[in-house]
Amino acid sequence: MELLGAFALVNKASSPGSDCVSYTELTHVGDKAKMRLLAIFNASWESRRLEPCCKRARVTPILKPGKSPMDLDSYCPIALLSCVGKLMEKMVLMSLDSLLMKNNAYPPQLSGFRKGRSSIDNVISLINCV
Repeated sequence: MELLGAFALVNKASSPGSDCVSYTELTHVGDKAKMRLLAIFNASWESRRLEPCCKRARVTPILKPGKSPMDLDSYCPIALLSCVGKLMEKMVLMSLDSLLMKNNAYPPQLSGFRKGRSSIDNVISLINCV
């Protein structure tokens, strides 16, 4: 099931977003709840609409090390997105990646953001060509 594969890809230590639902909570729900979640994801996919809770972010300002807490430039904003939304995003990524791989749609030179590949692959190819 794609949902279980998506659970395997997410960072379970990630903080929850504005809905306050964590990955720990999502992984411990029963099979019925997981099937309902999958039905919601499928309905969202078919209707081409994303639930508002998946679009909202909780922004937390983090003080940069060694900076003055009185200066606004001393803070780095961190946006915490919904774990439910990120889980759906992983499912979409898995589906698209599988489709592109199956149809050989990735150019051979593309290494970034591909499983089992890195930008070092392109550096090695360049060195071998020279």
